[in-house]
Amino acid sequence: MSTVLTSPTIITLQLTVQDEKSRVIQWLSPLEPQKRHQDVRIRRLDGIGDWLLETAEFQKWCKAEDVSVSSILFCSRDSGAGKTHISSLVVDTLCHQLAGKDVGVACLYCDFHAHEEQVTTSMMGGILKQLVAAVDEIPEISKAFQKSKESIGRRGLRLPDILKLLAKILASFRWTFICIDGLDEYAIERRPELLRSLQQVLRDSPTTRLFLAGRRHLKEEVKKHLSESIAHIATKPYESDIKKYISMKISEDPDPHAMDSELESEIMKSISENSSDIFLLVALQIEAVLGETSIHRRRQKLHQKANGLHEVYTATLDRINHQRGDKPRLGMEVLLWVSLAQRPLSVSELCDALGVEIGSTDLNAKNIPPIQTLLGSCLGLVTVDKETSRVRLIHSTLQEYLQAHTTLFDNGHAKIAEVCLTYLKFSVVRALPRSVETAPVNMPFLIYASYH
Repeated sequence: MSTVLTSPTIITLQLTVQDEKSRVIQWLSPLEPQKRHQDVRIRRLDGIGDWLLETAEFQKWCKAEDVSVSSILFCSRDSGAGKTHISSLVVDTLCHQLAGKDVGVACLYCDFHAHEEQVTTSMMGGILKQLVAAVDEIPEISKAFQKSKESIGRRGLRLPDILKLLAKILASFRWTFICIDGLDEYAIERRPELLRSLQQVLRDSPTTRLFLAGRRHLKEEVKKHLSESIAHIATKPYESDIKKYISMKISEDPDPHAMDSELESEIMKSISENSSDIFLLVALQIEAVLGETSIHRRRQKLHQKANGLHEVYTATLDRINHQRGDKPRLGMEVLLWVSLAQRPLSVSELCDALGVEIGSTDLNAKNIPPIQTLLGSCLGLVTVDKETSRVRLIHSTLQEYLQAHTTLFDNGHAKIAEVCLTYLKFSVVRALPRSVETAPVNMPFLIYASYH
């Protein structure tokens, strides 16, 4: 019997190399698209959207090695129809089917509320960092990183530099798939630059495939900036997908005693037949029905007709304002902060902000509401990304709705500013050193209050 000893020096060198690569990857882009993907993946219901994988358009796009086949597949849906879950399914399918075949897969999820950080440089850098993580080493990238460390402020890469490095790394893969979800949520003034950058990537690397998901009206813009010969799938939820979702929500019913088999059948039939192919509408309707506490009240809620998302949003806000106790105030304050904040807030930042009392001289830790209470007060309109701990609205259409109904949050920005100023005047904050780069654990809202 022989024993193999590993030198401590070798282990140290390996760890050093790994640490250096991690620093390089983080330097390429501040975005964490893989974390967003994992969160969407966790929420996705098995079996929903599988039909898309069998379409001729998808099969040709992902399997054909003939470069004459269209390299761009555009998946369009109406608002709230479940495009993000479809995109995550495509990413997982590619990773599973093409594992070990010298194929690179990268994804991006556009977020209407992350315009501050989702600029073209960080988006293309986000693609680059995922591909860099999948290879051993790209000398050109290491050199660029070392050079940045020698400059003042460790400046990041410019867009032309990122595109050149992308061309280098794409050449190391036999095939590469780039999947971008929610193109309609990307800032409209930046979209042409992003599409032009993707066009250059496709031009430099003929073996790269591009999957884009967005609302229907973007098809012509995609064709204008990328190619007239894109493949297109106009999708909508199958009735079987909707029924699977309803069945799952009923199985998770928080009050099963307020349900019987007859009502369950009515729910399945009524919601699936009247959903207008909008998955989000299904989600909000089943949330409203299961929010009632008796079979009779649930049946009444089920048969209250809603003609579209805006009507459902109006009804949900009405329900928020008719809750008991302090929940109406909390629910509306959460919606105010999440919709008007300058950047996405973390769970701890939001809770900390809502614990501030105007006129107080210090934060009362016992006044900070738990996130479960805040989410419950919003009746399904706000959610938390588990991987990033960021709080966000359930859909971009809700942001549009809130922006259109300006009277909901009179002087909303002024109220946020008042909370920020109150926080900065707390005695514990004023006692901190002037050069604080990271917020103390017990003051998570400090950085946001300072910069915004």
